[in-house]
Amino acid sequence: MSPFARRSTATAAALLALSACTSPAVVPGVKADDLDGHYFTYPQANGNRVLDGTVKGTFPNNIQTYDVNLPADVTWAVASHHPEAGFKYVVTTTENKAYVVHPSTKSGAPATMEELVDFQASGDQPPLIRHQGLNELPVIVTLPPQTAKVSPLSHPVPAGDGVYAFIDVDGDLVIWNLAQSAEIGRMSGISALPDARIVRSTNDHMRPWLAFYAGATEYKSSCKLGDCVEGGRMLVVRVHPDTGAIDILAAVQLPAGSVFEGLSPMFLPDDTLIATVSDKENGSSLVKYNWEGEEVSSSPAMGWNGWRHQLFYNDFGTKQNPLPLMVDLRAPHAKQFLQFYDIAFAPIWSMFAKISPYNTQEEGSRVVDTAVSGDLNGDGLAEAVVPTENMDHLAGVQLMDQGDGVYVPEEMWRLELPGALTSNVAAVASSDGSGVGIAMGAASGKVFRLWVPLLADGNDAAADIPNGNANSPAPTFFPTREQGGAADTPQQGQQQQAAPAEQAAEDADAPTWFPTAEPTWVPTKEPTWVPT
Repeated sequence: MSPFARRSTATAAALLALSACTSPAVVPGVKADDLDGHYFTYPQANGNRVLDGTVKGTFPNNIQTYDVNLPADVTWAVASHHPEAGFKYVVTTTENKAYVVHPSTKSGAPATMEELVDFQASGDQPPLIRHQGLNELPVIVTLPPQTAKVSPLSHPVPAGDGVYAFIDVDGDLVIWNLAQSAEIGRMSGISALPDARIVRSTNDHMRPWLAFYAGATEYKSSCKLGDCVEGGRMLVVRVHPDTGAIDILAAVQLPAGSVFEGLSPMFLPDDTLIATVSDKENGSSLVKYNWEGEEVSSSPAMGWNGWRHQLFYNDFGTKQNPLPLMVDLRAPHAKQFLQFYDIAFAPIWSMFAKISPYNTQEEGSRVVDTAVSGDLNGDGLAEAVVPTENMDHLAGVQLMDQGDGVYVPEEMWRLELPGALTSNVAAVASSDGSGVGIAMGAASGKVFRLWVPLLADGNDAAADIPNGNANSPAPTFFPTREQGGAADTPQQGQQQQAAPAEQAAEDADAPTWFPTAEPTWVPTKEPTWVPT
C-alpha cells in the first residue's frame, strides 16, 4: 500500500454526515454537563484521544518548557485548564503520592508544585480529577476505600450529577452517589477486567451511556497489557443516576479464542464504537460496532500474532476538504507503523496512509494514553502526536495535501523528552473561549516535562512575546549558521544561549524548577515515510 492516498470529497462528506447523526436515545436540549470540570489521563470521556478542534496550539516554537523533578517516578499525569486558574497538572508517583504542578503565569518564572495531602489511592490507579468553583485547585475524585472498593487499576467516571460509575475489586459495575457516600446500583457477575477503563458517550443522553470490557478471559498469546487476562465481552449500558438502575443496551460476546485486547473501547461521534479484537490465528483488528452491538466494519486483519494500539478518530483535513480518519499504531513492539484508515468503507476499511517508525507502548505496560490528536501547531490541520521509535521524543505528524486528492503523511515537528517516555501524555486545550492555547506534559522517570503556551507577563492566555522584551524566556529552537544563526549545531546554539543564564543561576538562590534550556524541536533529516 502506498504511503500516500487519494481522497474522494464525496466519501468524506458522507462520513461526516454519518458522524453527525445521533442514536435514537439522544434527547434534544439535554446537556451532559456533569462531565464539566472532569479530566482524565486521556482528553475525552468517550475514550477518543482528541483535543477540542476549535482550539489552536502554538507548538513547537511559541511554547514555554518546564522540567519538574518529583521525589519518585511518575506513574500518571492529568492536564486540566480552568478559565480562572489556568493550566494545571496532577501527577501521581510510585510512592502513592499525588502533586499539583502550577506552570507560572509570568514568562520565564519557574513552575511550582504542591502535594495533594488527601490522596488515598494507589499510584498505579489512573486518576480522575475535577475542578470545582472559581480558581480552585484540581482534586482527585476519591471514593471511600473501605466501602466503595474501586479496583486499584481503574478509576471512576461521572455517570450523572454527583454520581460515579466504577469497576470494583470483584469485577462488578458499581454506581455510587457521592453526596450520600453510598452505593445506589450494581451489576454483578460480569467479571469486568480489573484494569478496564470505562468510557462514556459524550452525546447528550438523558441517562449516561457507558461501555467497558468484561468476561475476563486468560489470553496467553499476548500478555502485552500488564497481565495475560483480556475481555471476552463488551458491554454497553445506560445508567439511571437517580435510582442507580442499569440497562444493558448491547452485550457483544466474542467466540472462543478471540478477545477484546485493550483496556477500553472508544465511542465515536455517532455512538458507534471502536474496539480491538484479537485471536491467535489472525492477530488484531479494529472493529466498528453500532450502539446495539452489531459489527459494522473492521480494519484488515494483521495476519500474524501482533497487536494494534487504537489511538484516535479525528478530522485531519480542512472544512473544505475534510479527512475523518481512524488512527492506530500497528505492532508497537515490532514494525511500528502509524496507520490512517478511512472507516467509511465496509466491510473492510481502506488504508489511507501510513508512516514509520513510531512507538506508543512499552511492552507489558498499562500506560496506553501515549498519543493525542489536535491542531497543536495552529495551522488549521490536526496532527497525530505520537512518541518516536525510541520513545524519547514526541512527534507531530500531519497529512499534507499534494493536490488532486493526494495526501502524504509528514512529520512536522519533534519535542525532546528528558528520557524514554514512562507516563501517559497528558494534553488539554484552553477552556477560556479564546480559541488559542494547548498544553501538554509527559514524564521520564522522576522528571515531568510540561509545555504551555508562551506567556505574556501576568497573562495565562497564549501570547507571542514582543521582540526585545527583556522578560522573554530562552528560545526553544536554536538556528544553526546554515539556518541564519551563530552556531554549527542546535546544541552549540543552546550552550551559547544558556551560558549567561546558567551563570546567573549559580550566583542567585536558584529555585528548584526551571524552564528547560534544551531545544524542544529537533528537525528531522531522515525520510518521514517508508515506502511499502
